[in-house]
Amino acid sequence: MSNDGFVWSAEASDLAKAAQSDGEFYRLMAAELLRPDDRLAVDFGCGGGGMALALRDRAAETGQATRVVGLDAHEEVFTTVAADNPDLGFAVASFEDSPEQLRAAAGGAPDLVWARGALHHADDEQVALRTLAEVLADGGVIALAEGGTTAACLPNYLGIGKPGLDKRLNAAADEAARRRMADLKPMPYGWLTGLRNAGFIDVTTRNILFDKPAPLEGADLDHVLRKFAKQIEWSEDLLSPEDLECWRRLLDPDDPVWLGLRDDLFYLAAQSVHIGRKP
Repeated sequence: MSNDGFVWSAEASDLAKAAQSDGEFYRLMAAELLRPDDRLAVDFGCGGGGMALALRDRAAETGQATRVVGLDAHEEVFTTVAADNPDLGFAVASFEDSPEQLRAAAGGAPDLVWARGALHHADDEQVALRTLAEVLADGGVIALAEGGTTAACLPNYLGIGKPGLDKRLNAAADEAARRRMADLKPMPYGWLTGLRNAGFIDVTTRNILFDKPAPLEGADLDHVLRKFAKQIEWSEDLLSPEDLECWRRLLDPDDPVWLGLRDDLFYLAAQSVHIGRKP
């Protein structure tokens, strides 16, 4: 099990909401990645099961008999989605398990492994990639959704505090994550190099744009507000007292400057998906 410093049981609710809010992205990637002859597809580090659901639905649309399994190191994060979707398989597994253990948890050698925002939590990223290469069936495909651009959501100046409030929060959140994961071993090169080093061929990157223009409403607005709240929770000790006070007001529904009252919030980001094939 990874030593990434996160208490994932406390993140279960947010992970479930994130899986729902990013449903369109998962459906797009499932349609692109699932091949007609794939018998077993795995959503590794599945969290709220967003990709597992999308792969199951895509297989149903195309009429193929693909079994879909979600794997995560923390059972609490997939308990609800597993109970609501008994046709999907879920099991506890981590990147630190052996290839034999992972194949046993998945119920075989997967033809497709998807992992979003998970590999960078492994104790050793390159070792984890080599493990997944062993787990995959011959000719199997791996797709890693890692990196991209930091989401932009706010105008540069909000009328309170100093301009660039969200940029300073993003920087603080990145530093907080770095400190939490100080015991992990990241690769000193990019994901495509890591895939090649693990023996994958035909490696490439697909960049997906998330473009939700202002004004944000409903689930999209809730997603952005929860994102800010979570970043502050993680990095409170790295923010200035002035910025903290601004964020307290901006996230307080009873304050006249509450972000939820604005009509100029948006969401713009890109997610990189790195793809490789096992020979």
